[in-house]
Amino acid sequence: MAAVESALAEERQKAAEAQQVLAEQRPAAVTRAEASEQTTEQMPGGEAAFGLMPLVGFRGTDLFNISQQMVAQAIKQPPLALKHYTNFLLEMGRVMTGQSTVEPDAKDKRFTDEVWRTNAYYHALLQTYLTWQQSFNAFIDDADLDKKDADRARFVLSLFADTVAPSNTLLGNPVAMKKMYETGGASLVKGLTHMLEDLANNGGMPSQVNMKAFQVGKDLALSPGAVLIVPPQVNKFYVMDLSPNKSIIRYLVANGQQVFAISWRNPTPQQRAWGFETYDRAILEAMEAVRAITQSPDVNITGSCLGGMTLATLLGHL
Repeated sequence: MAAVESALAEERQKAAEAQQVLAEQRPAAVTRAEASEQTTEQMPGGEAAFGLMPLVGFRGTDLFNISQQMVAQAIKQPPLALKHYTNFLLEMGRVMTGQSTVEPDAKDKRFTDEVWRTNAYYHALLQTYLTWQQSFNAFIDDADLDKKDADRARFVLSLFADTVAPSNTLLGNPVAMKKMYETGGASLVKGLTHMLEDLANNGGMPSQVNMKAFQVGKDLALSPGAVLIVPPQVNKFYVMDLSPNKSIIRYLVANGQQVFAISWRNPTPQQRAWGFETYDRAILEAMEAVRAITQSPDVNITGSCLGGMTLATLLGHL
């Protein structure tokens, strides 16, 4: 144990020295505010313009199945359908005459701009959207559906409602219209460019982050040194390198990393007393070997499965 404690103390000192070297070498990274600004610029109307990926998880078959259930409920319970349809028409009458009190949730960032309340057209458009959504939810609440079907219906309706929200269109979004006017149409061109990029590179889904905001080696993956892989003791090291298409080692090497991996021996009855201390010492020896080969003060380590658990026990002491 004395040897292990000595090695651990040495590792702590080397880790501190490596952190100092890293701090001196690390370039100025993009700040959180700058990254947020770059991401927001992807959307013509800024943060309030759109919801959070409303199309994720939405399938046409889900909408079709729920629509079938709603029609079946309307046929099964005509008085209930008539009640909610009448309530919808009455509320729409109040919307058209400026008497409706329907308002969005204060936490809904899509509709925080003052224009949604001060402009008669946008206020009526917003209230129409909310009235339609609330009417369907009320019908689901009163319909003769079991809890599972009702929950599924509410979920699909929420996805569909987010998808068809007026804030997802140019003419229906005052923030986007204002941005287009202020930029002389540049925001519209930028939005169309992002849309084409999403169609080409992101399966048509709106990007949630600016993929060009960070660069490996400039803003990310700045740690100097090599990569040491600690595989599970119950597997061979090449479990991380099974084939060209299933190899983390190949991926790391292709991206300019110098990769090392520990190869555990097959224990025999003579090694039955081996414990975490033995394997931790082996990892320390591997780290020293990597340092000697690369002449780097730092080693990046990743562990898989039981190898990761073993690595965690060692890192808990460093």
